[in-house]
Amino acid sequence: MPIKICPRRLHDYIDVDQQIKQADYPQLEKLKNQLAEQMGQPGWHYSGLPAIISVFCVVVSFAIPQLALWSIIFDLAAIPRHKVFVAITATALLFAGINAITLFLLSKGVISALKVLIGLTLVAAAGAIIYLLAAITDIPYPGVTVPGALICILFAVVSLMSLNSNAFWKMVSYCLHNRVWRKMMFLHISFDKTRKR
Repeated sequence: MPIKICPRRLHDYIDVDQQIKQADYPQLEKLKNQLAEQMGQPGWHYSGLPAIISVFCVVVSFAIPQLALWSIIFDLAAIPRHKVFVAITATALLFAGINAITLFLLSKGVISALKVLIGLTLVAAAGAIIYLLAAITDIPYPGVTVPGALICILFAVVSLMSLNSNAFWKMVSYCLHNRVWRKMMFLHISFDKTRKR
């Protein structure tokens, strides 16, 4: 299951992240070769598609229950319900923006972004489960439907499956490999500048 496997793999990549920060040039060379072995032959995972699929599914899964959620919140706060769409739009833009930034940082090999992506996926999955429970107990709010809840669950499951796929973790290795390569280039340029002085 993703929840069991993700932490183990995440822990391995946190170790790699620490090595990248502390390694000198020869150690980086060795690390680059290790990551090259992990990422395997060029394939569709090089495009970042596993992460893109996961993020797309997370955003859709998170968006579906928003009408019901904000209707409940607005009713509890005695705010007119016609303002619900302002909250839905703001929340959707914020969540999509966070996911977009997370995806960009992950492509740069930032491990914190990987942690955030896993966290957002779990939040969306938990929201999907709560939404399904609300739908099967017939809570009388707009947007609470069993078909909507099942679609929400489906997108959450696809996102979790994508995070748990070998292609996703090969993609993470590829991103870290490129980060190591960039650091090696930086160290090489810095060394050349020092030698010329």
